[in-house]
Amino acid sequence: MFSKIQADIGAFEKDSALYEEENFDLDLEHRFRQERRTVEPAWHESWVRRLADVSRLTIGKAQVRPDSFGRPTTDQLNYSDVVIDFRDGTIVDLGLNQSRLDEDDYQNTDAVIGAIRQHANL
Repeated sequence: MFSKIQADIGAFEKDSALYEEENFDLDLEHRFRQERRTVEPAWHESWVRRLADVSRLTIGKAQVRPDSFGRPTTDQLNYSDVVIDFRDGTIVDLGLNQSRLDEDDYQNTDAVIGAIRQHANL
C-alpha cells in the first residue's frame, strides 16, 4: 500500500494492490523478470481525496515523547493509531506509530497531522 499526503495541494493519495503470490519477495521478483513473467494484482484500489473533506481525525494513543537520553519531554507527544474519516464515509488508518521513529520521521509525521488539521480546519 502506498499513501501520500500532498500538503501543497491539500490532497491525500492512496494506492493499494493485493497479489496472489503468497511470499512475493525480491528473489521471486528477479526470477519472474528473468522469465519475462509478471505478477498481476488480484485487487487494486487507487484514489485521491481532498484534505478539506476530512471530517474527523482520531488519535488513538498519545504518549510523552522521550528525549535523546530517554527522559520524558514536557512538550512533545508520540502519536499512534491515527485514523482519518472523510465526509463520504471512507475511513483510512494512516498506520502512524511515532514511538518507533527517529527525529526526522517525528517531524514528517507531525507535518502530516498538521497538514490534515490545517486543510480540514480541525
